Amino acid sequence: MAFWNKLFEKTKECNIQPKTVPQPDNTTRAQSTAQSAVVSKPQTSAELKEFEINSEEDAKRLFTLCQPYQKMRKEYSEETIKAFEQYATSEKKKEWVIAECKQVLQGIVNGEHENAYDKLSKINGRCAYFLGSAADVLIEDYTKACKALFECGEERFVVHIKDYLSYVKNSQNPFATKELLDMTERYYKEKHPQEYEQGSIANHPGKFKLICCALRGQMCEMSICDNEEGFQFVLTSPDTLSKIVLWYRNKYNDDAAVKESVAELNCAYGVENDKVFLTARNSQADSCFHQDWDRCWFVAITKQTGEVLEFRCKREAEDGSFVADYHSGSSKENWELLSSAIEYYRNRCERKKFFDTYSAENDGATIEDLMKSSHKGLLSKFKRHYEKEYKRIKGNPLEQILLKMVDLCEEKGPVYGYKNTVIAKPATEEEITAWEQEQGIILSESYKHFLRFANGVQFFGNSEYIAGLQGLNSSDEYLGADYILLGEMIGDGTMIGLSKSDGHVYVTDHGEYEDKGDFAEFLEYFLDFLEGI
Repeated sequence: MAFWNKLFEKTKECNIQPKTVPQPDNTTRAQSTAQSAVVSKPQTSAELKEFEINSEEDAKRLFTLCQPYQKMRKEYSEETIKAFEQYATSEKKKEWVIAECKQVLQGIVNGEHENAYDKLSKINGRCAYFLGSAADVLIEDYTKACKALFECGEERFVVHIKDYLSYVKNSQNPFATKELLDMTERYYKEKHPQEYEQGSIANHPGKFKLICCALRGQMCEMSICDNEEGFQFVLTSPDTLSKIVLWYRNKYNDDAAVKESVAELNCAYGVENDKVFLTARNSQADSCFHQDWDRCWFVAITKQTGEVLEFRCKREAEDGSFVADYHSGSSKENWELLSSAIEYYRNRCERKKFFDTYSAENDGATIEDLMKSSHKGLLSKFKRHYEKEYKRIKGNPLEQILLKMVDLCEEKGPVYGYKNTVIAKPATEEEITAWEQEQGIILSESYKHFLRFANGVQFFGNSEYIAGLQGLNSSDEYLGADYILLGEMIGDGTMIGLSKSDGHVYVTDHGEYEDKGDFAEFLEYFLDFLEGI
């Protein structure tokens, strides 16, 4: 009998019987794609069920029964959910999920191959919703289970491997995936050779190859670098930086275009040997983790000729190495040398040595501090986009926080596009008073100070925003009655609520509320979050 069926039978044996009680529907706004199975919603509140929970074991049984997890909030009463949440912390839910998944995978290893496809599908769903990159704790068990299925001729399940690997492709231990990668790669090359080599079809062989390249690239970045070309990390000299900026000025002859081009340039450090200097041209080239579709841009200067080279590349080779899809100047002819420079630049061991040495030699200062100051100094040479907004900050009680906000918009503008960040005009005193009278709600003073600067701000696109008066919703169906919908974060259902009773701002994620203090304190927190994206 399947593991989940066994748990269900065990639960039925307990004297805990569900009963119906009249309760409000507590549906959560955020819905994970991993939980996309259709769950029937009760027709009336009288159909909501109650489950007696007096221990962690009771909470665990209900948690196991209610998969997908969204089913609980749709079918069980508010009292049941509150009792459940006393025991079911985020860490506990992860612990339960890991234990369940390990037991199922061990069952497959032991020969329980019936419904293996569905078992792996459920495990992937739990990884997607509860574990994310922490799913790497299952790699050894997952590999053993897949090996057992491969050996006995099972094949239908193989589509799930690419999904599982996509959760762990940014794992801190990518080497643990090697056996599963090698095993699955052999399968694809034997069963789908043409599709695998093309690597561009919309089904699992093509996508597996992309994930495979990313993971092998991660292994390369964490391995000891042979560094046959003799590269070393260095701070970028003013002369080198001037040559790069001048190259962009000659290319575009327009300060706005130049500013957008150098906005993400790593102007603080790079790598060099006696032949070439290389640094990152965008944040993806500097980041350890990025998406399949991200391209890494680099810029280099040849030592012999002083030529500035710009090129774009991606880890697309079977062994995880970089393949260039855009060249300028002689970068194509020098690709072997530039590839070696990239591999050294992205090697985490060598990079960490450089970062640690810099910090030790500069009284604990970090490379990130150097990056910020160097970047700010570089961009200050160009005309500011938000000049009007800078002027109207003066005199506002939130002046220092608002200055930080506009600085951030100025910094991120060239990266995300200025048109995707909208700082609305200030709200008038008449508009603020009219809204309060119409709604019968007094807004907090710190939020009104914000409105007097901007009647709402949309950051970098559609995911993150703070609403102005027109966007406030004092009766959002997904927030409690005490909250006004003030904005959203991340775009996965993380909402910002302004409390009507205490004036504090709360961030709610999957039904859990976290107090972030008054609006000024919240704005500090929000800007720190935005700075990291």
